Amino acid sequence: MDWRKAKTILIIAFLILDMYLGSLLYANYRENDLRVAKSTLSDRQIEELAQFYDIKLSYKKTEVPDEMAVYTGVTTKLDKLLDLSWKPVGDGIYQKELSTSIGVGETPSEVKAFLQKERLPYLADYNFDKMEGTSSSEIMIYQSKDKFPIFNGTIKLKFNSKKEVKSISYAHYELKEPLPQSHRPNQLNNALASLLPQMNKTTVQSAELGYQRNKYNKDTDSIMIPIWRFKVGGKFYYIGTTSSDSISNVQPATSN
Repeated sequence: MDWRKAKTILIIAFLILDMYLGSLLYANYRENDLRVAKSTLSDRQIEELAQFYDIKLSYKKTEVPDEMAVYTGVTTKLDKLLDLSWKPVGDGIYQKELSTSIGVGETPSEVKAFLQKERLPYLADYNFDKMEGTSSSEIMIYQSKDKFPIFNGTIKLKFNSKKEVKSISYAHYELKEPLPQSHRPNQLNNALASLLPQMNKTTVQSAELGYQRNKYNKDTDSIMIPIWRFKVGGKFYYIGTTSSDSISNVQPATSN
């Protein structure tokens, strides 16, 4: 055997391996640098980004916790809880068309009292103090957990031209104990950095951190994933709470 030749081959192999490991190390550092840079975007940088795309920022700043719990749960079934006037309309939502429209006050206490008369369960899980008028003919009340809204868990009231309730829809999730591993959500500016380049000449009207239901295993089983929701130009845009997540589930703001 030519040991000199073998030694040369071995040295070259080690050099190639060293170069490969070095490239991996650099890529890792580069990825970390980009992640840190993105997670530390300043308000001024976001303002400049918005100006570049001709976007007005009119949302209220929201406090982001260090960690958010992740919950599993099941869809509440109304079949055995309420009368037959409540009909399932898909994806865990039940709806009732009122035979006679009813006038209801606009305050949280008046709306809650009306729904109590309808014998809807788990009303204590909904945040009536943050009722949302999605249009002139709709009011939305969100189920909440740890003070965060569950965007799929809603009670929706629809009104006629006389401002009387003509229908009610209801979706609720019975949550279990949180999973052992909590989630660290990204900052608002991080999510905006993903959102703004996809928009142009519009207004970011609201920014809210909450939960979105993802189905798994079977239709009734759910996992509540932390997510950012932005209202932009009359539509809702949902962005995951990790730096690699992209915009998803775009839908009109009037049909949550």
